Amino acid sequence: MKRIPPINCLETFDVLARVRSMKKAAEVLCVSPSAVSHRIRLMEKILERSLFDGVDFSLSSESVQYLKVVRESLVLLQSHSFNSNSFSENIEN
Repeated sequence: MKRIPPINCLETFDVLARVRSMKKAAEVLCVSPSAVSHRIRLMEKILERSLFDGVDFSLSSESVQYLKVVRESLVLLQSHSFNSNSFSENIEN
């Protein structure tokens, strides 16, 4: 089974795809631009492909599809947090 990128990398990919700026992504995530870069490089290494085309951070068509999956997954994780009643209900069933 292929390795899944760490959640902080997935969140960084989501933010960088939205704001299309390393500096702005760093501000949103409260990290340095270098941290954003490291997270994206780690994610690309794990996935064995580039996520962005060029310096404007545009996404390849393959990355657009992956971003949809990442966003859906992040929403699902957020909606089933430990603070959510639905989480404890799902565990009991």
